[in-house]
Amino acid sequence: NKRGARSASIVVTPDHEMWHHDLKTLVPAKTLKVGDKLAAPGGVGLSDHGRQLVLGMMLGDGWFSSAKESGFFKASYFHKEEHRWYTDWKMSILNRGSIDKKGTHEMPNIYDPKLAELVHGRKDGCTTREKRLTREFASQIDLVGLAVWYMDDAAKSSRKALIKMQSYDLKEVKMFCAFLNARYGTDCRVKTWKDGNSQGHGIVLGFRMMELISRIRALLRRAE
Repeated sequence: NKRGARSASIVVTPDHEMWHHDLKTLVPAKTLKVGDKLAAPGGVGLSDHGRQLVLGMMLGDGWFSSAKESGFFKASYFHKEEHRWYTDWKMSILNRGSIDKKGTHEMPNIYDPKLAELVHGRKDGCTTREKRLTREFASQIDLVGLAVWYMDDAAKSSRKALIKMQSYDLKEVKMFCAFLNARYGTDCRVKTWKDGNSQGHGIVLGFRMMELISRIRALLRRAE
């Protein structure tokens, strides 16, 4: 990979997947030929914690958008200025990122089209309302991702928390709630409400889930 007068080399296993710039997909390293262009400057892969950070964001109000010229995806979300410390913490997980004048935070380019397709069900450009929540999506989120989801969107009251899930339909929310209870032995429940002419739904996290998430949040703080 050359950048100006500088060059660098990497060593990987034959089956290690690399992002092919021209094909716009991941390919095994053993299929590469001399002259093939790999990941463009600015693209980043995801560590385990980085992947869970993105999944937690996507479970909430985050969304992917595609950069068609490179095939990369940007993970975006919105936080208020008073939560800047939290945004800075998120950016530290992936080393960098940017915030526009409206407060929308964009993470660095991510070359993980499989993750974007998992969240949105499509490979091209996406918006927050086009997300889907499947069992496959749910099965890939661990407690780190759930902690990020909670920190992003929870409205806490006493020992429980309500997380609104307007980006998903009620059937998907019921599936996810049942999945959480079966996987972690928790007491989460679905809540629906009506506000004027609009209806809403979300998940109320019970004491057991709050206890699990609190432990993970403590670990994440110590890892900063």
